Amino acid sequence: MAKRLTPLKAIREFCKDCVGGAHWVNDCGGDNNCVLFPFRKGHNPARKGMGRKDAFKPKEANESGR
Repeated sequence: MAKRLTPLKAIREFCKDCVGGAHWVNDCGGDNNCVLFPFRKGHNPARKGMGRKDAFKPKEANESGR
């Protein structure tokens, strides 16, 4: 029984097959016809702007200076 691929690994395998190998995936400029191009590095463009905005702000120092 074959091991199931995660969606990210399935996209990676598709890209490797399309461009001819793992080395060329990072150099791929994308094809206008490739619907998986925005997802190829683990990003989901549908989630852009979602998440905790305060997670990336530096925390303010408290009064004791710690």
